[in-house]
Amino acid sequence: MAHDTLELLTALSWLPSNSTQADPHRTLHIIGLSMGGMICQELALLIPHHIASLSLVSTAARLTRDETIGWLEHVRQRVGLFVPKSMDKSVEVAKKNMFSDKFLSAPDYDADGPNADCAFAGSTPCEDVKNLQEVQWVGFANNGDRFAAQEVFKRLAGDFTRKGLLLQGIAAGWHYKSPAQLEEIAEKVGRGRIGVWHGTVDKMIPFGDGRELARGLGLRELKEGRKLKEMGDQEGAFRKKPDVGHVIMMEERGNFGREIAELVGKGEWLAGR
Repeated sequence: MAHDTLELLTALSWLPSNSTQADPHRTLHIIGLSMGGMICQELALLIPHHIASLSLVSTAARLTRDETIGWLEHVRQRVGLFVPKSMDKSVEVAKKNMFSDKFLSAPDYDADGPNADCAFAGSTPCEDVKNLQEVQWVGFANNGDRFAAQEVFKRLAGDFTRKGLLLQGIAAGWHYKSPAQLEEIAEKVGRGRIGVWHGTVDKMIPFGDGRELARGLGLRELKEGRKLKEMGDQEGAFRKKPDVGHVIMMEERGNFGREIAELVGKGEWLAGR
């Protein structure tokens, strides 16, 4: 998948045809969530000198067992992802795995239409929704109900297959980056260009895996509310997200967007732009 991405970047002329050559301009800002973050790690090894910033969200250098639960419970959770279930049960499991209980029970963020942050507005881009006068926006009791409705729509539309889920699980399970490879990423991309985000109640990829990824990259924890500019130019930040689940960009929305923009801005500054 990383090589597929390279082909796309080359086709878009965002990379030269010989992408192994260093790009002094470092024009790429790369962000990946979960398995996307694993793909980003592969890209960072393939084209490190083209990367202006690297944002790794809810991901890991390798998957390990969640130490907060027993071994049998860990196996049950992993196997349970792929066991056939009714749609109601499947959606309920997905909700619990993806989000914190606090977020799921909170009032629907988009009850009155796409929020001003425009971070997430269902399956239709925010601007398109705003420009369609005939759209009747439906509010839900809480965020969990909205996610469930979106999941049901996705599955009924045929955009979700059990085969795809299984293959994604296999790819993520086989992903492994050694300490030497993480050090290579940190050195060639530059620690100051790298950020790692992970929620403490992530049930898909345990928080400990994200913490180990950050340590392997040599990043320093940046406390909640602190700014990236408080760190040195060559220091990378690990952002621990208390009581947040797997999909940080939905649970934190505006705050997460500002943090990403902060790292992108730093990458641009380090690139001399």
